[in-house]
Amino acid sequence: MVRVLTFAAVACALATAAPHYTPPVCEPGVNMPQGDLPNMPIAMVDATACAAACAGAANCSLFSFHTTACAGADKVSRYYNDQKSPSRSSSCKLKGGCCWLKSEEVSGVAPVVNPCACSGYVRVPPDSFVPPAAPPAGKPSRNVLYVLIDDLRPQLEPYRAPLAVTPAFAALAANATVFDNAYCQISVCSPSRQSFLTGRRPATTGVYNFIDHFRQAECTNNEADRAFSGDVLRTASINGCEWGGKSPCGASGQCCTLCSAEAGCSRWTYTAAKKSCVLHGPRASASSVPTLGSICGVRGTLAGRAALTSLPEHFRNHGFLTLGTGKIFHTEEGGAGNIAKGFEWMNGPGMPPNEDPRSWSAGLSMAKVNDVANMFGCDINKAVGATGACAVNASLDGTVANPQSDPQLCDRVIADDAVIKLRLAAKHRAATGTPFFLSVGFRKPHLPFRFPAPFLDLFPAEELIPVAAHPTLDASVPTLAHHDGAPQTSPFVAVSNTTAQRWRRYYYAAVSWMDTQLGRVLGELSALGLDESTLVVMHSDHGWSLGEHGNWQK
Repeated sequence: MVRVLTFAAVACALATAAPHYTPPVCEPGVNMPQGDLPNMPIAMVDATACAAACAGAANCSLFSFHTTACAGADKVSRYYNDQKSPSRSSSCKLKGGCCWLKSEEVSGVAPVVNPCACSGYVRVPPDSFVPPAAPPAGKPSRNVLYVLIDDLRPQLEPYRAPLAVTPAFAALAANATVFDNAYCQISVCSPSRQSFLTGRRPATTGVYNFIDHFRQAECTNNEADRAFSGDVLRTASINGCEWGGKSPCGASGQCCTLCSAEAGCSRWTYTAAKKSCVLHGPRASASSVPTLGSICGVRGTLAGRAALTSLPEHFRNHGFLTLGTGKIFHTEEGGAGNIAKGFEWMNGPGMPPNEDPRSWSAGLSMAKVNDVANMFGCDINKAVGATGACAVNASLDGTVANPQSDPQLCDRVIADDAVIKLRLAAKHRAATGTPFFLSVGFRKPHLPFRFPAPFLDLFPAEELIPVAAHPTLDASVPTLAHHDGAPQTSPFVAVSNTTAQRWRRYYYAAVSWMDTQLGRVLGELSALGLDESTLVVMHSDHGWSLGEHGNWQK
């Protein structure tokens, strides 16, 4: 028998569930490889004891705890990206459990997903926070909590949206400035984010897609299907669109950046089939015949857009501790350049590291969002609660009932991380007086609409959900002006009401689910006594259509 919660019952549950849920002392499923103190691991009975051991060691900043056994670890692991990072093993042979005390998070290596582990911070690593300037003198600076929401239209109570159930947004708006007339530069995630995070238009950042990054060198006169030959300085391997990925993706930009950063390099050639970047000296010559699949160019400059100051970087430069979690710049992963032999895979596909290391106090951003807080796929047409369904068999607080068949919910992971980092930043401020800038990037209601199934009970049945009043594009508008997006294949032919109603209801539920996780973060800010000394800023990266004028998605 399926139990149906009434609207009032679910609303009451939402109001009471969040304050009772507190994240564990460490983030489940997250492993911090490397950075170990000597003689690790040590036997510990649980993560709480491991955290206490770290707190008692002055040179320990964070820890990872592994259980002795983890049923179904191999099954759970299949959901996560294949990593080439070391120390992924979930094995622990010590009685009770294994505790690794660590001096720091190793950039580009940690964290990784390991279902038998959990990790957490105890104090700010001593070498991670070396700001160019001291904290502002005089009156103490306010902290900043900067929240970004992915693909959010104003389906919120403060905007009087029909069927909106967003109590956390409503509570914040009641004591905030609410903007009723707002615009974005471009309706795609990465270009929009890199625009408002640098204060520059996309025409200046040079970013219009999910590949390019404002930190890349500016290269001109690139030639497709051409190559240079001779005077080879070195060859760098450049991989696909994710860490360890296979598809070539914008690697010419990475190749140009490597050349522009290396003394003596004046020309470069990228060959997609070989995933290789050849750096040439000044005596290289251009091929006289076409070289299919290659792109070549001359040295660019890193003194232009690559030198721009990002928003979090500005705060870091002025003495703030800067921390990040979730999707801030973008989630597709770049690399770290051609580093030590055996780690050439970290050269990346053409994008710099997604979370822009210059913006954050070292080790205090979520550097591998797609691994730690993955937006796992789902089937919107599957029965509620079934394996792989978008309405996941999970409790209101996001605890998944069957973790071996249904993986974690990304915004629960991000909220956990945000709460842990808030506590870390608050502790650091109390000890040093240093203000903090924490950015939290929630991933819902971005597709796929994946949320705990009880959130559907907040809304009327599908057949009662209103659809767009004008569900098609006017025939006078040229098709070039429209970008197709599921579920509508033609802007001139409306989808069925059944399809439109389900998509709308699921979008609303995803918004309400994200709202509860936002509420947890804001609740923690208040519990720490920081709500009066912290400026909270929140916005989306761009809007979202639900069938208006034949438009769906971004």
